Amino acid sequence: MAAVREVVDRNIQEELQLTEEKNMQALEALYRETTTGYHLSYSLESIALVDDVEELDGTISMEQTGVHSLDIVTIRKRLAEVRVDSLKYKVSFTSPDMSFTMNINASGTAYLKKDTDGKWKIYNIVVDEEFGEDWQTEVSAAANES
Repeated sequence: MAAVREVVDRNIQEELQLTEEKNMQALEALYRETTTGYHLSYSLESIALVDDVEELDGTISMEQTGVHSLDIVTIRKRLAEVRVDSLKYKVSFTSPDMSFTMNINASGTAYLKKDTDGKWKIYNIVVDEEFGEDWQTEVSAAANES
């Protein structure tokens, strides 16, 4: 059980640290070690977003606000679910044309599977709050204020 919790916590902690350090090579290695399938593809794609921001002469920063908690919901021979609560970030974007800061609640459930090598990996994370139209509206409003 500890191994399941450790994979999720490592992914959360190191992702934040490596993103802040802009160490994309180490971030990619982290994703390859802790994720698989859909979530691996999604995570690798998110690295490209950081590059896109830099091309716009912008910077993006993320800081975790508060302390998150992890609770194992289900654990089976090869599948597990971990509940992640109070995972909140303050995300700031700055460029010559605009800047904004927003708070994101990334709490949700991480789904893991045990690979053939016996290591647990995250294959999906479902957050409680979707970053859909409300997120886009918030970004647009913040951009218009600057």
